[in-house]
Amino acid sequence: MNKKLNTAIFIIAGTIVDVILAFIFASALLLLLYACRGLIPQTAMSLMVPVAVVAGIIIAMLIYQRLAAWVIEKFNLEDKLSPIFKTRKNPRD
Repeated sequence: MNKKLNTAIFIIAGTIVDVILAFIFASALLLLLYACRGLIPQTAMSLMVPVAVVAGIIIAMLIYQRLAAWVIEKFNLEDKLSPIFKTRKNPRD
């Protein structure tokens, strides 16, 4: 397989993992809000639901970035994938 196909497969699999992570974290934050429904006024709760969903998506993206970097390093995939983004290497390296 060539590098572009490997990269496409990696991105598709990563997108699926990212969507699953976003669903898990958004659901967890919404369940946490639901558990605290007696402590939070209804007006504040209606504002916190979209914040919880967005926060779940952001948390999932951050975890996915670290997970993707770990997978690339762990399985030595750098030479098997096309570079999508240029990395900022220290010029002294």
